[in-house]
Amino acid sequence: MSKLPPALAARLAKRGLIKNETDKPKQSEVLHEEVIAEDYDDSDTNKFEILESKPLCETVIGCPNKSNIYHNCTDYCAKKYADVSLKPTKILRRQFQILLERFPLKDSVWEQIYEPGLKTFYFWNTVTDQVSWLPPSHPDAKISLPAEKLRSNLRIFL
Repeated sequence: MSKLPPALAARLAKRGLIKNETDKPKQSEVLHEEVIAEDYDDSDTNKFEILESKPLCETVIGCPNKSNIYHNCTDYCAKKYADVSLKPTKILRRQFQILLERFPLKDSVWEQIYEPGLKTFYFWNTVTDQVSWLPPSHPDAKISLPAEKLRSNLRIFL
């Protein structure tokens, strides 16, 4: 550490940011304690049930992470997201009706489908099997393959 001017060192010591040389304990005053660490735990590991989340074969309907291609639904998802409303609320229907009035589905191949896990709608092309969170006529729409197909393609390459 570099040598500080005495006035600065005094102010920093007053604030407790550095120690004064006078505050340093002498070698003889320092007590040496011996620390003994012991393991008091029982070696019986069967006392606790080990919970392993095994991936399920299918995605859980109410799981909000199923649109993530790296997520595989587990028992936790099945328990946590089992009780989800399969029908959209009136407010959500009205919001998407306004969205469709502004950006209508021009092709008859696009369908509006409710996603209960995320509590929103998505748009599905029945011919090409592509999906979009926004109507395809929306300027910010990103049309892609569904997460289930991307997930299966990812498993093929891994």
